[in-house]
Amino acid sequence: MATVKRRTRRRFVPRGAVKICEELAHRQVDVAGRFDFALFRDFGQVFCDRKSRPTVVDLSAVTDFTSAAIGMLLVLRRKVEPRHEIRLKVADPAALELLRLARLDASFAIESVSPRNAL
Repeated sequence: MATVKRRTRRRFVPRGAVKICEELAHRQVDVAGRFDFALFRDFGQVFCDRKSRPTVVDLSAVTDFTSAAIGMLLVLRRKVEPRHEIRLKVADPAALELLRLARLDASFAIESVSPRNAL
């Protein structure tokens, strides 16, 4: 008996992008698209910087989160000095709920913002 393979259409999710902007008062990290392990090298540049200062991670253009993204945020929290604040800006209500379910609101200041265009 032959089996029939079904062709399923996969949803296209754009590859993510990370942009780091060093400002005088704080570091701005913009993440857009799919936030997953493929961004580890780009996102890892944030924690390689030895100058510790407040950091803002703008996730308002993120379309999908993976568990690797949550892990990278936790590594960032561990690498940055505890006295420096890390703020997460989130636009998607589902992403905001996901971060709260993962209890990241205990480690980060999370704020809800309006969506922005991808990088």
